[in-house]
Amino acid sequence: MLPDSNGFDLCRWIKSHPLLSSIPVIFLTVKTSIEDEIKGFALGAVDYITKPLSPPIVKARVKTQLALSSAHQHELQRADSLDEVIAQRTNELLKEIEERKTIEQALRHQEGELRMILDNALAGIFSSDENGIIQSFNPAAEKIFSYSKEEVIGKNISLLFSDAFSKQYMKDLKQDSVKNRSDLFQKSGKEIIGVRKDSEVFPLQVMVAELPSNDKSNRRFISSIFDLSIQKQQERQLFQFSKMESISTLTGGIVHDYNNMLGVILGYAELLQAQLKNDPTLYNYADTIVKSAERGSALSKKLLSISRRESNQKNKHDINYLVVEMQQIVEKLLDVNILLELNLSLLPCHAQMDAGDFNDALLNLCTNAKHAMPMGGRLNISTEVIEPSNEEKQILQLQEDDYIKLSISDTGTGMDETVIAKIFDPFYTTKGEQGTGLGMAQVYSFMQRSNGAISVDSTIGYGTSIYLYFPLSSVLSPDTA
Repeated sequence: MLPDSNGFDLCRWIKSHPLLSSIPVIFLTVKTSIEDEIKGFALGAVDYITKPLSPPIVKARVKTQLALSSAHQHELQRADSLDEVIAQRTNELLKEIEERKTIEQALRHQEGELRMILDNALAGIFSSDENGIIQSFNPAAEKIFSYSKEEVIGKNISLLFSDAFSKQYMKDLKQDSVKNRSDLFQKSGKEIIGVRKDSEVFPLQVMVAELPSNDKSNRRFISSIFDLSIQKQQERQLFQFSKMESISTLTGGIVHDYNNMLGVILGYAELLQAQLKNDPTLYNYADTIVKSAERGSALSKKLLSISRRESNQKNKHDINYLVVEMQQIVEKLLDVNILLELNLSLLPCHAQMDAGDFNDALLNLCTNAKHAMPMGGRLNISTEVIEPSNEEKQILQLQEDDYIKLSISDTGTGMDETVIAKIFDPFYTTKGEQGTGLGMAQVYSFMQRSNGAISVDSTIGYGTSIYLYFPLSSVLSPDTA
């Protein structure tokens, strides 16, 4: 106890001093009350010894407190060191996290670009595993096969292809050696038959490649699909056009020579008739020659109409008007058990063409429809003004923006693909001796001269539809019918 201070004040000052606060403080005092002891510990003392005291005990307690203080300081240093390590490692982890974020962002960007490329690719693309299970399906594949990706993912590729190709596809997937695989894995791929959702079969080209994989037990493959439907139809149209061009050129040359010979035959036959009027038997022989020559002349005119590339009588005509004018003739042509229906556009349907050739073409098509419905049925003639789809333009080589589409549809026996492929060939007929095989060839030639196009849609047992496309003429002139 000092005059102006005491041990409690001294302890308080030591613990408040920044350079002394870590020094352990032990109270040696005669104050033995529990309150004083609590007060001492509250001020930061580490021990409280009351008198009378034993020097060895005091010494032992001092050593103990110094040891504890040393240990405490050591732990504080370790803690500081650990804090530094933690701070350093934390900084390293934060840096790694930032680097990973950058990499992940780059990967997401790359993945987004790849997804965008796949989604906008013109080719149908899908991936599958070694068991043929579809794992992805891009929008182009959805359009080609008419399936949504939800409908095919998890299903086998046999859903998309014919049985024969599905087996070949699965066989190739199981092969470990590229040499043992078929041309599916070649750059040019393979042309096969695909199956749409509605069971429609169509030609396509498929190319397959194996994707890299870290897991050898889970091999993956990617297939690229190209729909060849339009290309095949264009090839058929081009082949038909080339064939008709060749036939027209050949026919034109032959018919001219044929007409010259017919002229000689007909001229001499008429001279014979004049000299044989008094001999009925010989006159009839000469008359038969004349009639045969006249039939040959009529045939040559049909052949010449096929070989003609231009018409001398092309004017603007309203197709609706021409159809209505021909209605009575067509009705008389048809059997009584065939119902004729007209569904004509309310819009003007003016086209540049030869009206006589149009009437002949319409009669030819209606005659064919009649023969396709021996048990009766319906014949529908309709017109509409259309803007052809991109597919129609590609297949039919249509150049204008607007066309008049004239449809002649029957409910007859229909035709198969073999007949459709030959329908425009001169002298090809399914009517036997009843047909000349020139009707559809004349119609085709007429549409070429009219700068139009013709297409056929037919199914066995469900009838046939013939579509004639005429460029729409919007400007009227005085010679328009």
